[in-house]
Amino acid sequence: MKEELKDKLRNNNPFKVPEGYFDELPSKVMMMIDAQVKAKKRTIILRRWFSAAAVLVAILGIGVFAALYLNNSSSEMDNEIAESQTAQEENQYVEEMVNYAMMDRSFIDYYLTEAE
Repeated sequence: MKEELKDKLRNNNPFKVPEGYFDELPSKVMMMIDAQVKAKKRTIILRRWFSAAAVLVAILGIGVFAALYLNNSSSEMDNEIAESQTAQEENQYVEEMVNYAMMDRSFIDYYLTEAE
């Protein structure tokens, strides 16, 4: 059976090509290549825009984070400074009152230990 098929196919080509196929083939291939090149150019341009947008978002994000963090840090520092100033003012007030009442340290210590 194989021999019969081989004998039949040797002399005749079972494949047929449409008329003018090879005349149109180069132009069709070139059109497909041009379409692929244009698609690549579009993706490159879009990729550049997306990259630029990503960099801009990153810079803005870092700026906002830094602004919020530094603002929070400065307000915490302001609170600490205010608390230390308040403590200093209280100590100064107590020292002025002690001096005004002409009390010495030993008298205050004795008075505080008796109160416990």
